[in-house]
This record gives sequence, C-alpha cells and structure tokens, in this order.
Amino acid sequence: MLQRKRLRTRGKKSLSHYFHEYKPGDRVAFVLDLAEKKGRFPTQFQGRTGTIEKKQGKALVVKFLNGKVVKRIVTNTSHLKPLQ
Repeated sequence: MLQRKRLRTRGKKSLSHYFHEYKPGDRVAFVLDLAEKKGRFPTQFQGRTGTIEKKQGKALVVKFLNGKVVKRIVTNTSHLKPLQ
C-alpha cells in the first residue's frame, strides 16, 4: 500500500537522484513517487525489480517478470530506484 512521505523526506528530491545515469542492463526497483504525475505505472508493480532494456525519449523501458510472463513498463526515472 502506498503511503505519504514522512515529514523530513517531503519536498524536492536531491539533484543526484535526477542526474543518475541509467544504462541498459542496470537493475532497478519500482518506487512510485506520488508527487510526480508524469510517467506513472500501475500500483500493483510497486516494489518489483527489473532490468532496464532501453531508453525511449526521456523515459526508460524496464523489463521484469510477473509470474511467468515477461512484462515491459515505460516509466520516468523519478519512479525508479537503482539497485546495487
């Protein structure tokens, strides 16, 4: 379930989050940012992890497994969190 941000984490995101370079093959997690309206994905995929397939304009195409089915979602970089 999606929750509001805590008081100390509200406001703008840091600049390092916006300038992070994503490359094809990088692993990312879907983290929905409720403050950002563009490039949202369905809430049922919140917290899932996938790999970046390609760049499409300003957005990224992320591929992940949903059960046995491979799905692709086009989303903004503001809704992604890089994984180590």
